[in-house]
Amino acid sequence: MFDESCEVLILGATFSAAGLLAAAGAQAMVLESRPDAGYEFFGALRSLYGKEAEPKSAPARALREKFARRDSLRACAPLFYACLRDQRVLLSTRVLACERLAEGFVVTICNASGESRIFARYLVDTRAEERYIAEKRLNLLFLSGRMASLPMPADADMTEARRRLADALPALAGEDRVAAVADEFDVVLTDFRTLEYDGIVRLPSAGYADPISAFDAGALLGEELLGR
Repeated sequence: MFDESCEVLILGATFSAAGLLAAAGAQAMVLESRPDAGYEFFGALRSLYGKEAEPKSAPARALREKFARRDSLRACAPLFYACLRDQRVLLSTRVLACERLAEGFVVTICNASGESRIFARYLVDTRAEERYIAEKRLNLLFLSGRMASLPMPADADMTEARRRLADALPALAGEDRVAAVADEFDVVLTDFRTLEYDGIVRLPSAGYADPISAFDAGALLGEELLGR
């Protein structure tokens, strides 16, 4: 009836998702429409990376120790991807349908392998849905190492953001030159940890100040859902 099954099915290959995987292991599975992971911090060019965080879970404490040896969040990317290695993570995968059953969820997906159906007892969404976004910023890095952040309307898309950046860039840059522009918004979210009427647990990873805190929240949720 189902092609695969798991206890916890996670939407979004985020830091919170990685924390859930650390707690649940083979009992969890991640679906991501993009070809990459951790974009809510790496793609947004967020600078805080959690070496000052005080995580509660053992997996998050271990990851913080590794991150603390690096001098920037960007340098931590290989350490994050190592958390996903050998785990059930499907990148470049679209969700076509989601059906609520008495005992869980059936999610229909599509990727390079074709269409398939997955059964899960719990469904956790770690993405930043538009309805939770209160503020948006577009971050950029200059060759000097300086960071800048340009506020955006909460409903702005990336096309509008790039237009606004082009207008503001002369004043932002001065004598400096741009090294990189974020391809993901840095966002501030409203209160979001809810088990809503549809039964989906929502834990947007981008709502946390740093990736270690997001990872820790995922690990603690995984322990809670699996009764550990």
